[in-house]
Amino acid sequence: NLRPHNREQFIQKVRDLNYRDAYHAPDYMVTNSEYDVWTDIEGVFPSDADVRNNDFDWWAAGTKSGHVQEHQISVSGGSEKLTYLLSAGLTDQEGFIINDKFKRHSFRVNLENKVNDWLKIGVQSFASFVNKDGNEPTLNALIRHSPLVAPYDENGALIPSPTGSVLDNPFMTYEVDDLERENSFFGNLYGEVDFPFLKGLKYRINFGNNYRIQKAYQANPYGAGLTGSASREDRQSYDYTVDNILSYNRNFNEVHDLSATLLYSVVEREFSRSYAAARDFPNLILGYNSLEQGLIQTVNSDAAREAMNSQMGRINYKLLNRYLFTTTLRRDGFSGFAANEKWALFPSAALGWIISEESFFKPTWVQQLKLRLSYGVNGNLIGRYSSLASFQRGRKYVFGDGAEPVFGQYLESLENRNLRWEKTAGFNLGLDYSLFNGRISGSIEAYENTTNDLLFDVSLPGITGIDEITTNLGKLRNQGLEFSVSSKNITGGAFTWNSTINFSTNKNKIISLVGLDANEDGIEDDLVQDNLFIGHSLQTFRGYQSNGIYQLGDDIPTGYYPGTARVVDQNNDGVINSEDQIILGRREPNFRFGILNSFAYKNFTLSTFLNAVQGSKDSYQGSVISPNIGSVLGDNSMRLNYFDGIDYWSPSNPNGVFPRSHLGAAATPPIYANRSFVRLQDVTLAYKFSGELVKKLDLENISVYVNDKNLATWTDWEGWDPETGQGFADSGRPVLKGYTFGLNITF
Repeated sequence: NLRPHNREQFIQKVRDLNYRDAYHAPDYMVTNSEYDVWTDIEGVFPSDADVRNNDFDWWAAGTKSGHVQEHQISVSGGSEKLTYLLSAGLTDQEGFIINDKFKRHSFRVNLENKVNDWLKIGVQSFASFVNKDGNEPTLNALIRHSPLVAPYDENGALIPSPTGSVLDNPFMTYEVDDLERENSFFGNLYGEVDFPFLKGLKYRINFGNNYRIQKAYQANPYGAGLTGSASREDRQSYDYTVDNILSYNRNFNEVHDLSATLLYSVVEREFSRSYAAARDFPNLILGYNSLEQGLIQTVNSDAAREAMNSQMGRINYKLLNRYLFTTTLRRDGFSGFAANEKWALFPSAALGWIISEESFFKPTWVQQLKLRLSYGVNGNLIGRYSSLASFQRGRKYVFGDGAEPVFGQYLESLENRNLRWEKTAGFNLGLDYSLFNGRISGSIEAYENTTNDLLFDVSLPGITGIDEITTNLGKLRNQGLEFSVSSKNITGGAFTWNSTINFSTNKNKIISLVGLDANEDGIEDDLVQDNLFIGHSLQTFRGYQSNGIYQLGDDIPTGYYPGTARVVDQNNDGVINSEDQIILGRREPNFRFGILNSFAYKNFTLSTFLNAVQGSKDSYQGSVISPNIGSVLGDNSMRLNYFDGIDYWSPSNPNGVFPRSHLGAAATPPIYANRSFVRLQDVTLAYKFSGELVKKLDLENISVYVNDKNLATWTDWEGWDPETGQGFADSGRPVLKGYTFGLNITF
């Protein structure tokens, strides 16, 4: 449970940062009675801040326990010709940060009419209306503000900068007039024809529409340097999908089972946005509804469009109910790729053999044994305009030595006329089984996938004036193993117990970086600036290696001080520079597993789910803390707050894990740690009523339940949740525990 320093902890932090004055040399273990910590503190805060008397808990003022309410009701029924489903829902949520609100009303209507024996038509529609009004206080500013200052003065007026630094009062983003709405409308019309002249031949057409309207309006009296700001942003997006599906399904004499499918699909998406803003208001009485009152006004707009087209043919064939064959060929086109590279083919094929159906297969304790092998190619999309050059407008040009920058258009990204589909070709070998009359069942799968033309944003040298270019880069290989097993541990009687265990592991490796210039030996180089290294995983990271912290009395090289990290000189040349950076590890885990247990006793049911992700000393690594955050003596480190409980070095804590010193080191590596965890992720206890109560109420079912999420996490990771890998980030967010009470009633 991360919390910022309280008053006494903050004052002690200042003493620790100033240990050379606060304690006596040479070991700095004895308090210096002549040192006055308030002299240092008052020297960095505004003169009117009552730091000697303030004790404000910023975190408590900006956070609270959140809650979620969900209500759903549905009605379904119909006749032989017409069926219907009507439903409505309400979600009302408040997060753990004050004013983090979310409310949604949703409605669904599904209708299907069987016109005659060979034609049916229907509609599936959904609408949601989302309200996210209100703006939360800035999270990292809640953490960084000292308890020695307060957000409001004695008159109740908000203080824009309580610390006297560039860190704004977090409630400047909270005390605003904020309107955020999102309305979505989805409708899918379909028709299906079962051709009477050829048994098994069907045609289906789907026409899906999705329309979304978004509004984001805000008026902030503290914006634009306290002169007031207001803005209105309107977004509209629309997409449609048309699927034409022709299928044929026949079984011939229980020997041959054949199905074939043809698909032609079209997708188009459109987006538009308008934004108007103003600042420097005489007053903000009308807020965002009167932008013309602002002395400085700006407006901009943009729009986008993209399209995708797909054609697909598939054949499924089963012989004697035990030999299976499937083959598919897709042809996909996407507007985001280069002019001559918009289309690509994606073939796949699969074989299956149900061994347990063979006459020679004798084991009676095996009910099903199915072997399958597949090969397929699929593709990955890119942003809609990634292949094109894009321009922006800003202060980018300087005419003459010492002249002021002037506005103009500048090139933001380069065109790539060869940008094409990323393709992944994969082999999969699997075995499905069911044993002991279904008491044990599951599957085992092994796969190898090779990705060619990996889509990646490659960094460019700063001298070009362009940060990066999207390109196809190299080859990546993934190999993995997955298995699941389900067991009926106890059956029959009033008590039952079922379990399911899932396990998966994956390793990826960069095989080549095709497209990069080779070195003089014709060997491809690593792309160090993007952390891409041939022979290593895609999420490998590189940096300086640390082997401890310099202590008082150590022989410390120039540029380093007691309390700074000891950086390893990898090439032993006596100089720490980029040549001493090495590959430190990777962010991917070694394996994942989950365990689901379900228990039932009479009308009670209980389910528990354990989720785990595991790494090692060089895998599933994350940066616990960034260098120099509150760890080097200076005005801001004494002025700003941070988390309590971080194991910083000090003369009295020489075994501290994290560096802290009076001066910054020439090089300070971030500290990485293993993120492995086991989490009790979900627990649900339910009771289903039966007997006279249900009959008296004329109901089909009544049940109540309680659900708990993220009840416990076992990990050595320090900081926020290990799965997010945010460490001690001052803008990190926890994975919250949740408790839900529910009631289900079926009429």
